[in-house]
Amino acid sequence: MLPTMAGKPTIAIVGPGRLGSALARKLSRAGYTISEIVARNTSASLRRASGLAKSVRARSSTGATARLDADLVWFCVPDKEITL
Repeated sequence: MLPTMAGKPTIAIVGPGRLGSALARKLSRAGYTISEIVARNTSASLRRASGLAKSVRARSSTGATARLDADLVWFCVPDKEITL
């Protein structure tokens, strides 16, 4: 936990694939607030993000609409998808 936080941090998940989905569900069950699920702008990814977001009571978004206002952001995407 970060030293300036009281309680559990809020979490955003970028990438609703297998890893992102598993993390979101497990963290939600452990009492963490999942604030956002961010997906690519493809129909399959958007459907996956929307379903996952509903199951963990989060909002779903795309890279263009993401707020990323959580205390922690997990990037659950392949290395080749990360650009600097």
